[in-house]
Amino acid sequence: MFHALLLVLPMGGAPASGLPDTLVDRRAMRLDSVVHAYHAVNRFDGVVLVSRGDTVIYRAAFGSDDHERAVPLRPESLFPICSFTKQFTAALAMRLVEQGRLSLDLPVKAYLPELARDHAGELTLERLLSHTTNLPTLEDALPARDGVEGFFAADSAAFVQPREVTRRYARLAAAADTARPFRYNNLDFIVVAAAIESVTGRSFAEVLHAELLAPLGLRHTGLLGADRPAEPLVAAWDSTAAGVRRVDGWRLANYGAAGAMFSTADDLQRWDAALLAHRVLGPEATRTMFSVVEGTGFVTLGSFAYRPQGFGEAAPEFIDREGAIGAYQMEKVLVPEKGYSVIVLSNSAQADIFAPFQGKGMMLDLLGVLGRDW
Repeated sequence: MFHALLLVLPMGGAPASGLPDTLVDRRAMRLDSVVHAYHAVNRFDGVVLVSRGDTVIYRAAFGSDDHERAVPLRPESLFPICSFTKQFTAALAMRLVEQGRLSLDLPVKAYLPELARDHAGELTLERLLSHTTNLPTLEDALPARDGVEGFFAADSAAFVQPREVTRRYARLAAAADTARPFRYNNLDFIVVAAAIESVTGRSFAEVLHAELLAPLGLRHTGLLGADRPAEPLVAAWDSTAAGVRRVDGWRLANYGAAGAMFSTADDLQRWDAALLAHRVLGPEATRTMFSVVEGTGFVTLGSFAYRPQGFGEAAPEFIDREGAIGAYQMEKVLVPEKGYSVIVLSNSAQADIFAPFQGKGMMLDLLGVLGRDW
């Protein structure tokens, strides 16, 4: 059944422009075929939204929100967006850089005096935002509980406070490594949030709303631990031949500025359109945020950038942001040169959406549909 919601009008209902209806319709049908194929073999449940600028080309939901009560997913279902949060945090930091309130190059001790005597205090915001700090990881901070890292299972009010987490764990850092190795670490972004709180005198959530969410009209987006979602988040599931079981145990709020936001595909589409149109940051700051940090190969501030294999020598650059916690899996790719955004949100442990840079996965196949007409 072709049950997707195919929207060929921009948000707000104005006539579409730039893409003939026949082209939009053809791409929508091809995209739908890709997603149906993955869903049919238990390799995708979730929501997909593909757009070009403000124009939505394809929007669909597949599978269940709640298998036990037979509640289907909807295109507007509310998801935890996991490490998509890092792109918001990086953009918020860059907003403050544009305003002259933060610097990418100053040691973070300039904003966090509690780190003045610690190696972590010598790190810059650029290193924090590009995961080149060698800080200790929160995953190793406490013993695991039932397969969940202890820090992210603990029901502790302290663990949703960026400055308290920074005080407890960033100060354990070894000497700063001048080689700048890439090492993915959620703590990096929580330290950034602590710096944001320090220079603004407000909570990270308050600054996030004031600077980004409210101005862009992202009414269904917020931060767990500070904001209460208007409806329950979709549940996450592991669906195998042995049956379907709910996957939980994570206290998502503990991920803070590294992974505790929630949103909808529609709000994320508005976010991507705003990024592409420089409504979030000016052109220079946007370019800085999406430029590969020297020595990392593919790491930008809060995202990853690369030219994909299999798309020819003229392939456009992808700005990729993945996220995963437990059975929640999601990926979002921006193609700035072409104006495209592809958003995939899944609540299934079996989803095969990742790794377009490795030449595989549903995201690669969706981008391949768009690439036919580049």
